[in-house]
Amino acid sequence: MKAFLNSIFSFQEGGAARDGLPFWLFWLLLCVILLLLALIFLRDKDLRQRVNRFFFGFRRKITKIRLQSKIKKENRNKIELLKELGKKAWEEEIKPEQVESITKKIEDLEEKKNLNQKELEKINSKIDRLKKEDSEYRQGQEAKIKKQDVERKPLLEKMTEINGKGKKAEKELNQAKKEVQKAEKEISTSEKEIQKVETDEKFSKEEKKTKKEELEKKIAEMTKQKETIEEKLPSLEKKKADMEKIKEETQKVIDEFNENIKSLQEEEKDRSQKFEKEIKEWEKNKAETEKKNREIEASEQPLFEELGTEINKLRVENKELTTLYSQIDRIEKSIKDLESRLKSLT
Repeated sequence: MKAFLNSIFSFQEGGAARDGLPFWLFWLLLCVILLLLALIFLRDKDLRQRVNRFFFGFRRKITKIRLQSKIKKENRNKIELLKELGKKAWEEEIKPEQVESITKKIEDLEEKKNLNQKELEKINSKIDRLKKEDSEYRQGQEAKIKKQDVERKPLLEKMTEINGKGKKAEKELNQAKKEVQKAEKEISTSEKEIQKVETDEKFSKEEKKTKKEELEKKIAEMTKQKETIEEKLPSLEKKKADMEKIKEETQKVIDEFNENIKSLQEEEKDRSQKFEKEIKEWEKNKAETEKKNREIEASEQPLFEELGTEINKLRVENKELTTLYSQIDRIEKSIKDLESRLKSLT
């Protein structure tokens, strides 16, 4: 179509016609065609009626759908009011003979619901008691654990001090042993030097004597130093052994506290798990009982609606019901008006 129009209405760059008609002529012809169609429509009465019937039918269908929707909504509102009327009549103990069979069914359901409600109260009481016991037990266990921790704390501080003293004693002992080994090494080296000096021909007799005296003096000093240090070794070893013994005894007591704390924590965990398990079981029973009550309430709704329908027919005099009667009358009138309008459309 586009190619066809382009072939008819085409322009050169300068705006002059090249192979077809001028473009403005296309719009002029289109306007003429539309004008002719409008004149035909105005002159053809039958065509106008068909168009009017089409649009009228469409509007009527939309109106019909809207009316049907309103009627459904009003009927739902009426049902809710009838349920409310039935509940109110039940609460006010309005039980005429005409509704005896309905009220008997409601009584049976209410009795079941009351029994379930009592069961719920027992379950809630049991759950509350278990939670309270669990809380009290946890608090008691935490107090015991805290007491053990407080009593253990000074021992941990003492252990830190013992470790420091033990390391110091071990360091002093190792240092003393190193000094003894150093002295022994120097004595051995000096003794070898004496032997070497005695057999070395390059030294004179006097030089050998002097050198030997110097080395022997050094040996004597180192031997004395070694003996002095060796005298200290037993006390240093005892000091280290004492620290190890104190450390072992302290650690033993700390381990007992650790074991007690661990035992209390495990006991708390096991007991709490038992509490939680029991509470979950009771909560499960509670959920099942609540479900039964919801099912009973759902079963009561049609009965309340039925009771409300009968009470509305009987129009039992009661000031608590007067407002509901008026609301139901207004809705019924609205439904009749809507149904009348809908009937007129069909």
